[in-house]
Amino acid sequence: MTNNWLSEFKDFMFNGNVKEARKLTLQHLPKKLYKYRQINDYTVNNLNESSIWLSSPANMNDPYESSVYVDFEKVCNYEVTQDRFWDGLKANTDSELFSEDEKMEIRNHLNPYEHYWNCFRKKFIGKSDLELKIKISDTALRENLHFHSEEYIRHLKNMVRFCSFSENNDSLLMWSHYSEQHKGICIEYDFTNTNSAKYIIPVIYTNKVFNCTEYLLDKSKAGWLSLLSSLQKTEDWAYEKEWRLIYPYNHVTIDSNMHVSQPSAIYIGSRVDNLGVVGKEKLNQIIGIAKNKNIPVFQMSLNRDTFKMGITSEINLNPKEMPKLPFFE
Repeated sequence: MTNNWLSEFKDFMFNGNVKEARKLTLQHLPKKLYKYRQINDYTVNNLNESSIWLSSPANMNDPYESSVYVDFEKVCNYEVTQDRFWDGLKANTDSELFSEDEKMEIRNHLNPYEHYWNCFRKKFIGKSDLELKIKISDTALRENLHFHSEEYIRHLKNMVRFCSFSENNDSLLMWSHYSEQHKGICIEYDFTNTNSAKYIIPVIYTNKVFNCTEYLLDKSKAGWLSLLSSLQKTEDWAYEKEWRLIYPYNHVTIDSNMHVSQPSAIYIGSRVDNLGVVGKEKLNQIIGIAKNKNIPVFQMSLNRDTFKMGITSEINLNPKEMPKLPFFE
């Protein structure tokens, strides 16, 4: 992914121009995307069924996954301009504290909530009982806004399901983190010209948490929140060059497997010789599935003069000519 087109993609996405954003995505969708996996029953089943696991953001390894930031001052300013604020104020104080003209002045101020408090202090200073009621109302409002915002954020993380892929199959870090210290596999997919292509979106790396305030306040933008929050990660993760196959909650309601196109290749980690007995059995199953589906299998290797990974020649899956590697025994 180049920064130029990705920056343009981000502008389109955050301005609601879905058509242009999707066009850019399809133009720059890599021919190959890769999924790093451990060798276990889940991987065997996914390969056998040509499926992937879709999970909610809440189950990802990044604690900031799909996190959003809410500007509570801006939300409070908005609330003061709404009739419900004044109705609640009247209900909590058993009286109409401000005239309609005063309300209008407060609503039209650049900082309505701060101006409301300034007007209150001037108007009711010394009236301790009333002041206490107002303070209670203010605290209740802020706590209510914070509670509902946090609840909404939790709700957001259950409104999409996705599976992550990388542009690279030779990342030392990703082999270490996601493929059991190079003892797993990396699965190659070609999503171009498939029905899945329109659901694949690149991750945007940034140093700021997504400010979702305007999306909370504008109902016409609310539907974008779960998607946009799922596309942004800290730049610490940029080395993953991640793309996500994302489905909205009305397509996939729970974490589950979904059928996709058959993998186009499988890459075996450079440390598979360190697998235990069970691991070797599972890897033999993977090799068998690859043979039956005519999926080419390659062995990863470590370069001797640079800190980089290489790919050996394709492994011959004909049992009579099969090389004597530990995972075949």
